[in-house]
Amino acid sequence: MKKYKFIIKFLITITLFLAVGRVVVSNIISTSGIELGKINEEIAIFRTQNDSLKQELFSKSSLENLASEAAKLGFTDKKENFVLTSPLPIALR
Repeated sequence: MKKYKFIIKFLITITLFLAVGRVVVSNIISTSGIELGKINEEIAIFRTQNDSLKQELFSKSSLENLASEAAKLGFTDKKENFVLTSPLPIALR
């Protein structure tokens, strides 16, 4: 009979320890979920900023933008060719 009482007390003790452990783990997980939500929000903000910066970079590096900025700074297209030496003949007679 004592053996059964010991087993029942042991099982009740194990059950209480497991219940307390479950409560502790649940509390830890719930607070980490809030932090994870905040981190996900920050990631979303950074992704939108990254996309807008990519678009701005592409617009700034486009050829039309570069040409207009060069024109504002006074650069012009050179229409005549400048050659240092005369070209060699293709075939000798």
